[in-house]
Amino acid sequence: MDNSGIFEKVKSAARIREVAERFGVQLDRHGKARCPFHKEDTPSFSIKESENIFKCFGCGASGDAVDFVAKIKGVELIEAAQILADFYGIDRSPHGELRRDDKIPVPKQTTHRGALQRAKTQIKEYASACIASVGATDYYKRRGLTDDTIRKFRLGFDAKKQVVVIPYSSKLEYYQTRSVDGKEFRKPKTEDAGAEPLYNADALTKGSMTHTKGVIFIVESPLCAMSIMQCGGAAIATCGTSGIHKLVNEIKARKPECCFVLALDNDEPGQAAQKELAHALFEANVKFITYNVAGPHKDPNELLMAAPKALAANVKNAADVAKKQYSKLKKLFSASELQARDMKPIQWIVHDLLPEGLALICAPSKYGKSWLMMQLCLAVSQGKLFFDRKTAGCDCAYFALEDSERRFKTRLNKLLNGEKAPSNFYGAVVSDSMANGLFEQLTELLNEHPRIGLIIIDTFQKVRTGAARNESVYGADYREMGELKAFADKHGVCILLVHHVRKQIDDADIFNMINGSMAIMGAADTAWILSRKKRDDVNTTLKLTGRDVENTEIIISFDKHSTTWNLVGNAEDEAVRLARAEYDENPIIKTIKALVEKNPIGWRGTSSEIKVKIYEETGVLYNKSPESIGRTIRSYADRLLADGITHQDERGKRHLFAKKQPMLFGCRNEDD
Repeated sequence: MDNSGIFEKVKSAARIREVAERFGVQLDRHGKARCPFHKEDTPSFSIKESENIFKCFGCGASGDAVDFVAKIKGVELIEAAQILADFYGIDRSPHGELRRDDKIPVPKQTTHRGALQRAKTQIKEYASACIASVGATDYYKRRGLTDDTIRKFRLGFDAKKQVVVIPYSSKLEYYQTRSVDGKEFRKPKTEDAGAEPLYNADALTKGSMTHTKGVIFIVESPLCAMSIMQCGGAAIATCGTSGIHKLVNEIKARKPECCFVLALDNDEPGQAAQKELAHALFEANVKFITYNVAGPHKDPNELLMAAPKALAANVKNAADVAKKQYSKLKKLFSASELQARDMKPIQWIVHDLLPEGLALICAPSKYGKSWLMMQLCLAVSQGKLFFDRKTAGCDCAYFALEDSERRFKTRLNKLLNGEKAPSNFYGAVVSDSMANGLFEQLTELLNEHPRIGLIIIDTFQKVRTGAARNESVYGADYREMGELKAFADKHGVCILLVHHVRKQIDDADIFNMINGSMAIMGAADTAWILSRKKRDDVNTTLKLTGRDVENTEIIISFDKHSTTWNLVGNAEDEAVRLARAEYDENPIIKTIKALVEKNPIGWRGTSSEIKVKIYEETGVLYNKSPESIGRTIRSYADRLLADGITHQDERGKRHLFAKKQPMLFGCRNEDD
């Protein structure tokens, strides 16, 4: 055949998009893609469908469909033309006509409605004839399809051309043929059958009539779609990467109430197309998951041929995963399931004091909260002890929103006392509000510094936006606290909010003093509150409560010289220490001990006489009544005994004090 003849016929028939996609190029809707001729990260390959040409602005490759095939296959132009001739079913004989194997003999270009209708009728007649002849081939059964599937999807066979015929829907308006001896497939010309539709597009409205209700699988080929539907699923085939854009447009137009499972082929072109589809669905706010339904095989149909039960199990599992991910009850679990689940242990920022999650620290103004927060960040970022507790040694971020950078630096240098600041302690004195970018700001912070485990916001009020219109104070508090808690839980960090307390004292429950509604306290995982009996007290009580911490009280003291908070002890130890100090410093006790020291055998006297002795022994003018002295002595009787002094109350009039006598073998030694 004359070479110019085959070139002319091939160039007339071959469409550059179809050819490029045939050889694995993943074109987007603008006709752009990563070049198949050289490695690149950003697309520089482009086609111009109106002129039927391609060009790469990276490597400079360009030309028509024949040039494309010659370059990608590494062959001469004549061989490339012959490859395309076989692909498009072009007769290579000298007088052969340009045709496609599945061409319907109707006028090529016409807008006459009657001619188009006749073309559709002929397509339907052809498909119907092939359906009637399906028994003449075992191709479908070799592909793992059952007789029920063959009948249900009206599959056919053209014995003359030795191709199977796969209609795209029950209307028989479009089909594709596949060679029974190879993988070549062909479709009717656009002028005969119209634009290629999606295979089984009706699943977007009828796909819920399966055991995978509400889930639709997206695959590449009709055979894969049928394989999944044979296993009880609903499926749509894109029939090539160009179908991705059609599918996305159909989904946007129909807005089906379902979730999609992306299960395109496991080869490189299929996975590239799946990424493009996932991005498009994400941008369209469509619910979807990706799932390898084919397992180790190239596509679902190959798995059907190898292990039909495995495909059925994968279809069911994929549907279950999709439903659970988007279910309103996706957080529901059974007790037995929870019991068997491995749970990550609590992550402590400060052991037994501050776990991950949402935490509060509340105190009146000018209590030294900011000094305490900076001291906490320094300890945690350096992995040092904080109030004798181990710390996580993680990165920290401190939003000191009531400070300037100058004050931040001054506090930092004061606490470090000449040491170099840790490089994993980050600070800021400005922040966005919760409604205007705080969470985006925190997300960017964690992306740049993924080891951050503690974020302090000082103060909470600085990032709040308050109640919306018609929203209650409780509702606003709970909403804002809930948003912060959800963020902390999602990222596995501790967000510690510095907050204020009311001026009113609540002796019944000090945590009721937290400023705001009960939602503030209720939504927090952990709450700290600083309190003193008097503002100028030396010691401060730090009370803790929470979901993962025991109710605890520790006593701390602020050293104004070093500007550091120091641990005094826990509340129980401090109460014992204070009681002992009160006992030891009591003028009555001092006087009794002095009298017994001077009179080892014993001293006897009234409360009035003790009052006189107080001045003689201690120099203190004790102005309380004798009755009060008697009550004090009786209340301290056990402590006196522990100190080796016995007390006898002689009819409420006299008190007898003496040194406790030693015991020998359980009997008092009368000689002493």
